[in-house]
Amino acid sequence: MAAPRHPSALSRKRPRRPGWLLRVGVTAGLLVDAIVHWHLAEPFGLAAPGGWGGDTVFRLQASAAAIAALLVLLTGRLAAYAFGLLVAGSALAAVLAATWFVTPALGPIPAMHDPAWYPLKTLSAVAEGMAAVLAIAALLPRRRSEPLGQTPQRNRQNG
Repeated sequence: MAAPRHPSALSRKRPRRPGWLLRVGVTAGLLVDAIVHWHLAEPFGLAAPGGWGGDTVFRLQASAAAIAALLVLLTGRLAAYAFGLLVAGSALAAVLAATWFVTPALGPIPAMHDPAWYPLKTLSAVAEGMAAVLAIAALLPRRRSEPLGQTPQRNRQNG
């Protein structure tokens, strides 16, 4: 029979590699989203009458994506992943809607329609989709057969 493990060995947590991969993936997608939106803000600077210009909307999106990326990277909390999903998902929905439909002005937000797919727009949409899917994966409940913080004990028999 194998000797029992020292109690402190049982209480140590093993690093969770999939958690870090999700964290880095969501962060990377949100950072690409932020960089592309900041870069594209100037060309969309046509102001809506009495409202914001497209450049303001793009800069707000870039700022929200950068904040979400930092929150996910630094905390890894479920609330950060939920915020990242909200930011990435809304950006993806907006780019698809603005590509396929003529979106009317909504309050101070200007009407936008950009049916062309060009490299930066495509990169942004792919990054937003990736960040959203990975954030969903991070938010899914995990099956646990043992209480949190405990590692499974295996029955070993020496033959």
